[in-house]
Amino acid sequence: MADHENRWGDSGMSPRLDHRGHGYPSRPQGPRVAAPLVMAGHTLGWIWTDQQQAAGWSPASPTNEVSAGLISRAHAHVYARLVKLHRQGVPASDVLNAENWAPHTLGPIDRNYRDS
Repeated sequence: MADHENRWGDSGMSPRLDHRGHGYPSRPQGPRVAAPLVMAGHTLGWIWTDQQQAAGWSPASPTNEVSAGLISRAHAHVYARLVKLHRQGVPASDVLNAENWAPHTLGPIDRNYRDS
């Protein structure tokens, strides 16, 4: 018997870990708007929303000025903040409120946002 088969109990069920953060849906229902998360003049990624129910994060690509590690830390922070905002009942339409991201800085909102 293969090792992966040993995970099943007598009931045929196995524990299932749900790695979703229980935050906003990640599939937009319409056009997205976004604001860049900026640190020392460099964009780490974009926080976006469809202004209806979905919101998310699109990380920037690493450059000589912005390391992959820094972008990864920003990703973890933004993801945790989105989960917190959702749990607090903040509607997706208010995700880009700069007060939600202090002490970090959001750049100007792009009303025609598209992933690059």
